Amino acid sequence: MWSADGVTWTASSTQPDDEPWASVTYGNGRFVAVAPTGKTAISTDGGASWTTQLLGPTVEDGTWTSVTYGGG
Repeated sequence: MWSADGVTWTASSTQPDDEPWASVTYGNGRFVAVAPTGKTAISTDGGASWTTQLLGPTVEDGTWTSVTYGGG
């Protein structure tokens, strides 16, 4: 779901895959969510639509738990 004002919510036109999403961040015009499986969901239109992809090799212990944006 996405909202321009935090009050009225609309279902996204595309839903990210059914994953146990662990973390989401926003930066440089996009939302990025990560799942422990190494899958990401990316939205460049405020959450209205999403694309998913599998990241490269997973982290050392095999799970992603957090994502953040920084450094421009």
